[in-house]
Amino acid sequence: MTAEEWVNKGVELGKVGRYPEALEAFEEAIKLNPQIAEAWYNKGVALGNLGRYQEALEACDKAIKLNPEFATAWINKGAALHNLGRYKEAREAHEKAEKLRRTRG
Repeated sequence: MTAEEWVNKGVELGKVGRYPEALEAFEEAIKLNPQIAEAWYNKGVALGNLGRYQEALEACDKAIKLNPEFATAWINKGAALHNLGRYKEAREAHEKAEKLRRTRG
């Protein structure tokens, strides 16, 4: 399968709550193409759903590094920061996401 197909498979697995399997799919996508921001973002979502917030934060940071205007990755980063008790940083991440959404119209 292609990296994009692994991402799609992971998204579908995540939709039905199969987060460990979704995580594996996103990791396969990243092995094939580590430049896909959506794979990193979705890996962060899966990790967050598994309660692995520090790892989720790291995955979101990689997605944002690849695509700084990826508003949803900023939202997920904020969620991870919130779950880590880093409320000021979480608010800043959410504000960044909101600003990105407003500028896109």
